Amino acid sequence: MSLLTQLAKQAEQRKQGEASSQTQQADRESVYATLEVKLGEFADYLRSLTALLKDTNETILQSYEFPGYGTVQTQFVHDYKVTRNTPIKNSVEVKLEFSANIQPDAPIVQVHGLSRYQTVKAIFDKHRVSALHESKKDASGVLQQASFKARGKITVGLTAYADLSLGLMRLTLSNIEDLNDSIKTYSVDQVNEKLFDLIGHYITRRDNELTREKLSHDVLKKLRHTAQQNEMRRKWEEKLMAQAAAEEQARQQAEQENKLHNRLLSQGKSLFGKLQGLLKKD
Repeated sequence: MSLLTQLAKQAEQRKQGEASSQTQQADRESVYATLEVKLGEFADYLRSLTALLKDTNETILQSYEFPGYGTVQTQFVHDYKVTRNTPIKNSVEVKLEFSANIQPDAPIVQVHGLSRYQTVKAIFDKHRVSALHESKKDASGVLQQASFKARGKITVGLTAYADLSLGLMRLTLSNIEDLNDSIKTYSVDQVNEKLFDLIGHYITRRDNELTREKLSHDVLKKLRHTAQQNEMRRKWEEKLMAQAAAEEQARQQAEQENKLHNRLLSQGKSLFGKLQGLLKKD
């Protein structure tokens, strides 16, 4: 291949690469523009939803598990705040924040020792929940015992975010179903009224369909097959364990019978020896 041909080929490849890059950039801009509009619609949906919840004053209850303490019952407060922001250039963020009031019947739980106290306190501090009820220290000032009673409120909410490079919507759910942040992503085609309705059902605790994983037929088939194999394996293990237990019982019984036989034989020999001794004396 001549030098001119090589250079011409490189020039053509460069042009194709630039064209491809421009096409990809245009696609990203188009996707982001659509997401920006849809997140605006999502913000409007949240404003409508929360306004209706305030009007109806619907009672929404949710329980949370605090490790080391126990279960806390709460009631969602209709102090909703919906915002739409632009954190950085070519990005959009929709946030919903509200509170869950801890019910006054929260239990009083006692813990002993500094280590256990620090562990439980750290969990409450993480979620900015007041809980320390009483504490007792020894003469040297070292904590010996403490009691906790959860009170106050838990911050609840969600954040929907998209930007030019992401190319999809990232949804972060905070302390709605449990005391965790759950992150889910949706393509531009998935961000629609159906998704908004699923989110609404999730926020109002009507169901958890939003966070349920939808498995394909092939995956479900494999899971059922695995479950059947595990069940067969469990039955065989139980059968083998029962057989081993029966064999062990039979072995122990045989050992006992053998010991009894040997003891009787030994006793018989001893008596026979004594009789022989008596006969010799006679």
